[in-house]
Amino acid sequence: MEERFGKESKIIKAYTKQIFDIPTISDLNVKKIHEFADELTYAVQSLETLGKLSQANENVAMTLDKLPAILGDLVRTDESWESWDFVKFTEALRLWKRRNPVERRLSGKLLNAHQEEPKVRECVYCEGKSHKSTECTKVTSSAERRVMLKKKRLCYNCTSPAHRANECQSRSKCKHCDRRHHTSICKRKETEGKQERKTLLISTEQNAEGIFPVVQIKVDGV
Repeated sequence: MEERFGKESKIIKAYTKQIFDIPTISDLNVKKIHEFADELTYAVQSLETLGKLSQANENVAMTLDKLPAILGDLVRTDESWESWDFVKFTEALRLWKRRNPVERRLSGKLLNAHQEEPKVRECVYCEGKSHKSTECTKVTSSAERRVMLKKKRLCYNCTSPAHRANECQSRSKCKHCDRRHHTSICKRKETEGKQERKTLLISTEQNAEGIFPVVQIKVDGV
């Protein structure tokens, strides 16, 4: 029994010491403040699991003083912040982290650390990676594209494999007719393209048939 309580006492001291040893972050270094919050939260949650967090709550004010650069931002919405325990303190840190995400540089641009790096989505028809599905030159007819979407069990609206079109949560619509289907399978665009070719006014070939413009003029009153 004494051995068990002795080990538990050492564990509690270790987590309490961990809180004491967290270094002060005097400037607004978002990355270091995130690390501070993660380390503190881990120690606090561990003590809470052991049911011994109340023993460490007397150190909240001292720990708050380790974040002078953001102290005002942390406590500005709670007038009773001076009576915080570690649970309220770590929750305030969690909210601060959400408002102030860590950023890192990628190819000269800032990228939010919580976002995934942008991925180039391959064409769902020919699986090429150099163009979008709407620009595919290998599978061009809307009918053939619809058949391929059906065979691959892809959503007609967003081309995702995770659901059917009637379950699609995407708000995107066709860029040509503003209806609820993927732009690459729009029949109106295909029809308009054919019509434009049929109504071509002047043929570039001398022997080809074409529709030529007629302009009425008068010559000597005739």
